[in-house]
Amino acid sequence: MRHRSDFPALSESVVRILRTADSDRESLADLTQEILKDVALTQKLLRLVNSVQFARSGQGAIGTISRAVSLVGFNTVRNLALSLLLLDQMQNKTHAQQMKEEFVRALVAGAVASEMSPDRRESEAAFLCAVFQRLGRMLVRFYFQEEADEIGRLLALPGAPAGEEAEQAVSAQVLGLGYEDLAVGVAKAWALPDTLQRGMRRPVGQMPARALEDPAERLRWGAALAGDVAAVAVAADPASLLDSLRAVARRHPVLAKGGANALARAAAEARRRTSQLTRAMELRLEAGSATAIWLQPEPPAEEVPASAEPLTVEQLRGSYAQARAERAAGTAPAAEPSLAAASPVAPRPAPSSAEVLSAGVQEIVDAMAGSGMRLDDIVRMVMETMLRGLGFRCVVFCLRDNQANVLQGRFGLGEGQAAAVRALRVPLGHPERSVRGRLPARRRPAGGRHHLAARTAAHAGLVPAALRRRRLRAAAADAQRQAFRPAVCRPCAAGRHRAGRPGLRAAAHPAQPGGDGVPAGRLMAAVLPGGRDNRRMSAVFDKPSWGKRLLPLFQGFDWWLASAVALLCGAGLVTMYSSGFDHGTRFLDHGRNMLLAGGIMFVVAQVSPQRLMSLALPLYALGVALLVAVAMFGITKKGATRWINLGIVIQPSEILKIAMPLMLAWWFQKREGQLRPLDFLAAGLLLAVPIGLIMKQPDLGTSLLVLAAGLSVIFFAGLSWKLILPPVLVAAVGILLVVWYEPQLCAQGVRWSVLHDYQQQRICTLLDPTKDPLGKGFHIIQGMIAIGSGGVWGKGFMAGTQTHLEFIPERTTDFIFAAFSEEFGLLGNGLLMAGFVFLIFRGLVIAAQAPTLFARLLAGAMTMIFFTYAFVNMGMVSGILPVVGVPLPFISYGGTAMVTLGMGLGILMSIARARRLIQT
Repeated sequence: MRHRSDFPALSESVVRILRTADSDRESLADLTQEILKDVALTQKLLRLVNSVQFARSGQGAIGTISRAVSLVGFNTVRNLALSLLLLDQMQNKTHAQQMKEEFVRALVAGAVASEMSPDRRESEAAFLCAVFQRLGRMLVRFYFQEEADEIGRLLALPGAPAGEEAEQAVSAQVLGLGYEDLAVGVAKAWALPDTLQRGMRRPVGQMPARALEDPAERLRWGAALAGDVAAVAVAADPASLLDSLRAVARRHPVLAKGGANALARAAAEARRRTSQLTRAMELRLEAGSATAIWLQPEPPAEEVPASAEPLTVEQLRGSYAQARAERAAGTAPAAEPSLAAASPVAPRPAPSSAEVLSAGVQEIVDAMAGSGMRLDDIVRMVMETMLRGLGFRCVVFCLRDNQANVLQGRFGLGEGQAAAVRALRVPLGHPERSVRGRLPARRRPAGGRHHLAARTAAHAGLVPAALRRRRLRAAAADAQRQAFRPAVCRPCAAGRHRAGRPGLRAAAHPAQPGGDGVPAGRLMAAVLPGGRDNRRMSAVFDKPSWGKRLLPLFQGFDWWLASAVALLCGAGLVTMYSSGFDHGTRFLDHGRNMLLAGGIMFVVAQVSPQRLMSLALPLYALGVALLVAVAMFGITKKGATRWINLGIVIQPSEILKIAMPLMLAWWFQKREGQLRPLDFLAAGLLLAVPIGLIMKQPDLGTSLLVLAAGLSVIFFAGLSWKLILPPVLVAAVGILLVVWYEPQLCAQGVRWSVLHDYQQQRICTLLDPTKDPLGKGFHIIQGMIAIGSGGVWGKGFMAGTQTHLEFIPERTTDFIFAAFSEEFGLLGNGLLMAGFVFLIFRGLVIAAQAPTLFARLLAGAMTMIFFTYAFVNMGMVSGILPVVGVPLPFISYGGTAMVTLGMGLGILMSIARARRLIQT
């Protein structure tokens, strides 16, 4: 099969689409560009995505490739385009009709399986299993035509057994292996998932009477049921259809609970879906075949006179069977032609420009009225509508580059769009040095308004209307010469082009023959934003004040999140003023650190999630390299080697608090839609390497934070509960055993080989702090005393005795929660926890509404870092967790921790801004 040359040759379109799909820089624009090059493929793909198989409730008809990709999905549209092109390549094969027959029968079985699936979430998997159970037949039909004919001849002999088992036996007799073995072997070579490979094997024997708990077994039996229903529906006589379906239902009692009627409804729905799909794909089956007859629409019922006697059930069945037989024999009256039949059909007329423009504008309006479309998708829909409707060869979208002060082409569609994007670069400086300075004196209009166009025909650029207090009406690029050559249109210079209605205005006209503008017959076009509705857009291109220039930097901020952080920082300043009364400038330093964190948050918030994703791998590699350097050349303080001197002394493990979730989110983003268990294993290895290096320093607190960030990404990526529960249960049992055998484990002279001595002492002190009340247990005991002495209402601001008599150790850093609890009591603790809960809630909301998988995973991980900070700190001060060096976010004093928190908040703000800017 691998070396046979009879496989359909890939056309140039297929090769280009495959190259686009396999590129690391694949994008919506690239795929749209390749599909639009083939007009026939464009029309066929639009019909297919509007079929019932891919219908989206409430979305309306899909009229552009850009919207099809955004709604149906990049991979789906890419695969559909490839499938349609491959099927077109098969039309000249001698056995193409038989191959299409097998293909359509597989689609029917898949549609039945999807309809009969008890769990809607498994409907797609059920569809695939049912289709792939016929993969062996399709492979043999395509590659081994003579063997396929021989199998059919043996099965058609008088007295030959019928059914799936007989077909498998005959195929094994002819080929040396059965259909299933061949299909599973090919599936292994294709590296299909194990669940799908198991589902491809038809179950043998009687179906179990119990419920099928194993998803793979449920899919196998469901695919077998769908295959039986499809075979009966296509081949059985209508008079005996229900009887045949009852026999099928008796063989599958668990899945066919609705009986023959439910199976009949599933078959009818499968017939409707498959019929529409074959019409959209223009699959022409051989006239008179059982599948083609079954897919044809039923003839309209004749009107029965009111005086006629009602027909009996037997008469109805007889008339239906007779009509079916007449259609099969070709003697029935001509009915409405169907694309499923083999009779040639007239080619569909290409839609006119007016129809394309009308449909495109309506679709753009509908997309803007909805809430699920991104701004860049809508812009591409506008460009695609212009390209197809106005007959342009190229359309380029431009944006202003504030740093270079130029109008720069960003992306385009059509012929030579890459060169046009690179060439379109219009300076926006002083008029005399930019536009007017580039025009010959005889071509300069009297007014200050310029209408620019390229000398190249049928190119268009999308530009803003107001540029530094002057009008730039249209701009375009000469893709062939890769240079911008402006020319002035006389009607514009004469002032005859007046402003139209407010909003989005379009102008397209030929240049005047014989004038100073573009030569005759050259088409110019522009999209001009203007009017009150676009005042904000125009204001961006005027020279704004300093306040207006800074305002866009805050656009899209999540002010609820910022308010929660501000309240927590206020609580931190109040607590620091009281607990740091004897620490000199500790209060002012804490405020300075907060301002520094706010600045870092603001800077990071300006970085897009796409740019953050590009930094994931370098930042992770840098962090791991520095951790290795710490292990080799690190600085040791108080028995821990956590720092390295690079001119300044830094702690590289802090980098991993941000780099670890970035790296794992990038890893899962690259594998979106094709995750396998090995991908989760690889993610675990990526997490284990830095955790092991940090534990070796040793630094238990930082390792817990990095571990929590990494595990949260893996959890949000969809790790199965079957893999989560066993380690959780093992950890719970281990904790219970440690608590139960605490006297023996914490006895003098007993050492735990898996932990360092100081870590063992912390756990033993947590279990019984009274064993060393003036040593290791002093922190926990004094923290619990301070929390308990605060009561419900607290002792009041600056009135904490445990704090001001200096009984609480580290009262401005790790144990500041004890000082807060003493002065503000249970009520203050409740309000503080409510602030953290709201902060975590807003972070999870941002994660849930993020536009990409990378952004969702990253936002979720940042939120869980805040949760881990707060939970571990409050837990260790309260005596329910061992003492580790984890500060309380925004409350505890610490410059490094505050910088890390500021970066985490900046990442959340960046993701929130990306979502809000897309919506607006």
